[in-house]
Amino acid sequence: MFSLKEIEKAVKGTLTGGNDIEVSGVSTDTRTIKKGDIFIALKGPNFNGHNFLNEAFKKGAMAAVISDDTLLQGKALLIKTKDTQRALADIALFYRKTLKIPVIGITGSNGKTTVKDMVAHILSKRFKVKKTYETENNLIGVPLTLLSVKDEDFAVIEMGTNTPGEIGYLANIIRPDIGIITNIGPSHLEGLKNLNDILKEKSALFEHLAKDGTAIINKDDGLLSTLKINKKVLTFGIHDKKCDYKADDIEITGSGTAFVANKKYKFVLQVFGAHNVSNALAAISACSALGVGLEDSANALLDFKSPHMRFDIIRYNGIDIINDAYNSNPLSMKAAIDTLCAFKKPGRKIIAAADMLELGKDTDRLHYETGIMIAKSCADILLTIGKLSVKIADGAISGGMPGNSVKKFKNIDEAAQFLLGIARTGDTILIKGSRAMKMEELLKCFTTSCTR
Repeated sequence: MFSLKEIEKAVKGTLTGGNDIEVSGVSTDTRTIKKGDIFIALKGPNFNGHNFLNEAFKKGAMAAVISDDTLLQGKALLIKTKDTQRALADIALFYRKTLKIPVIGITGSNGKTTVKDMVAHILSKRFKVKKTYETENNLIGVPLTLLSVKDEDFAVIEMGTNTPGEIGYLANIIRPDIGIITNIGPSHLEGLKNLNDILKEKSALFEHLAKDGTAIINKDDGLLSTLKINKKVLTFGIHDKKCDYKADDIEITGSGTAFVANKKYKFVLQVFGAHNVSNALAAISACSALGVGLEDSANALLDFKSPHMRFDIIRYNGIDIINDAYNSNPLSMKAAIDTLCAFKKPGRKIIAAADMLELGKDTDRLHYETGIMIAKSCADILLTIGKLSVKIADGAISGGMPGNSVKKFKNIDEAAQFLLGIARTGDTILIKGSRAMKMEELLKCFTTSCTR
């Protein structure tokens, strides 16, 4: 893969303990380390990789990058540097400069994981593709994904952020040939404060595009449309008529979503909702820029399945339970509810909504406004779970939802027992909340005997 001398130079460190050798991979976790790897001893608020140095060498590490040599005795091959997390990024950047394959970088407030998976799914029909594993889209996961590229033809990398500067930091590592921003919405407001800050943070992706790179943006997003981009730009959308890739004739059925792209190519998806039409448009825009035609993209997406806990539908005794519990913010909540309401199915619509986290000073207002939005939707019954979501309940009642149709619960167990008691054949139940709320636990009241 590369030599210790190359790593020493890349991280501006000092090699001690022996001669230069080649390493075959990079690891930050002794549980998955392979023989021949170099171990990066990361430090975090709850862990210190330096405590596992001896274990790393016992499991076959050839060398280690450290910032503290007081925790290891002996003559191990070590590269000492000031900051091991920065060193990981520097090693990944060094490796990126050796790669000759196109890299697709994806960010946005919502939909980035689905778009990442869609792009990879389309490309994988003809090529070898490396993609971000699940949602390892952070300061550790992004460089490790890049460093795991071997003989693939493309790398599709998702980037997340909750602090100013992270997208620029990550984009500088991956140096994308194609950059996609899915949308701008109120998420991670504790660190990013407001929508303009989120726009600035996400658009840093385009500052690190390759010279002949392509920026892909959602033309339906008013904030993204204000960007001035000095690279080739492709646009996608549902509502804006001047998009390069536009969807019409959207239809949500019992098995998924269909639409027509650019008035010619019909797409049939096994995923639900207009937001997934937008996600598909983002993916086909990127693949088109890479030479994949719309007809090929349409054929490829026929068997695409949603990432786990993103609008998964579980059917139980005539009840449809929509598990959209991976995460939640006001924009993704609205998309989920719009999709719920588009279901052409008789029966009650029940929403179980938990706290939306990391919304900063606007937390109460955004929860309250979400409640008003729910009151104006198709919802027949609303359950809220958690301290913050009390404001969702208050907003729903204020917006005109009958008080006896709104129930507040402190925890999932209480809500699960109530839900099991009222659910009946024909109901459709939407389950959604921030990741830390673990709303998927509600499903257990239908699939196990936990509340019976």
